[in-house]
Amino acid sequence: MVTLSIGQRIIMHLDRFKMTDSSEIYNIPWDLTQDGIATSIRISRAHASIELKKLRECGKVEEKQTHIKGGKVKRKSYLLTPFGMSESARIRDYAENNGIDIDALLDLKRQDAHIILENLDPVDSYALGCACAFRVPVPVSILPKSVKLVIPADVSGMTVIDERLRSNMMRAADSVAKAAWHSYAADYWMEDTEILESDIERTHERLYHLVEAGRTREACKLISINAYDLIATANDDLHDTLVKLDNVPAKFAVDVLSVRIEADISSGDLDDAGDTVEKLAEYDETAAKVYGSDIKMAEGDTDGALGLLEEMGGLAVADLRIAKILFGLGRFEESEKMVENVRIPSGDIGASIERFILMAELDLKKGDPQQAVVRMMKARATAPDKEKKKIDLMMKELKLN
Repeated sequence: MVTLSIGQRIIMHLDRFKMTDSSEIYNIPWDLTQDGIATSIRISRAHASIELKKLRECGKVEEKQTHIKGGKVKRKSYLLTPFGMSESARIRDYAENNGIDIDALLDLKRQDAHIILENLDPVDSYALGCACAFRVPVPVSILPKSVKLVIPADVSGMTVIDERLRSNMMRAADSVAKAAWHSYAADYWMEDTEILESDIERTHERLYHLVEAGRTREACKLISINAYDLIATANDDLHDTLVKLDNVPAKFAVDVLSVRIEADISSGDLDDAGDTVEKLAEYDETAAKVYGSDIKMAEGDTDGALGLLEEMGGLAVADLRIAKILFGLGRFEESEKMVENVRIPSGDIGASIERFILMAELDLKKGDPQQAVVRMMKARATAPDKEKKKIDLMMKELKLN
């Protein structure tokens, strides 16, 4: 198979930056540093150093101390000399005559991922795979060590993974490799890292990777612990993650299925929401009926939603949901009357919390924010620790902080 030598690849890599002014010493691309070149060519830094020395000695490359874009210190960078540019033209002709796609050869994201994996040793393919599993930039330093500099990164040491490279790698890898990559990422998001600002963002990322890694029980446990936060932040991404989650242990079924229904409704997938409600009915008929009314509301069938709830014979959870629907329709007096008359069973903490919250919203509509704060603080005092975040988030949304 006809290909290019490492030295020729370095020349063609530098050729892509031939418009860079050789007299410029500021804002030089990181790609022109030894690390940048090694990463592009997918060789070790030591190998890049040896090849660059050869190219300097034969006059094809010049080396200088420059300021790299985004960097705080000077670093050596490399540019083609006029002789090097002549050599790059000769190499390009050679490549064209022999059917070599130079751009694909140098651009990781354009290469066949199967070939990338075949040409990397297990250590390097694992490191690159883990990097591609992450959906956000992470420090290269937290990834498995690689022999070659195979992980695209910027001058600050954060990964720069093109979406095409990520998707190509995931399609090319077998299920065992993908599970290992995602498992590595899932374990990283257990840490209290500053890369993502909030706990719930890390929860979303960890959940995604746990599901992709096939670690179902851990994923379900994570959902159960963070159910209220996940419901409050339900989005299309959460929906896409949860529809892949099968064989949910009975211990976590109610929480997991409830969160999935909320994500379904949030994303507009009412068909899956309906199917999931049927599964939920096997564990909690009352919750299933309430969610059935939510689906009716999402379909625009208010009468149908109210009818389902009224059939539940005055259960507190149903009456509170009726009051919430009436509130949403602007029928505030009817909503308030329903809230006042609802009978909360002794020990039903969830219903008590929902009642306080709805009363606070009604207080705001009546122009009494102080009373609304009092209601929300009562809700918070009633709530178990894992639900207090939900109350805090609602107070923020209602601007009661």
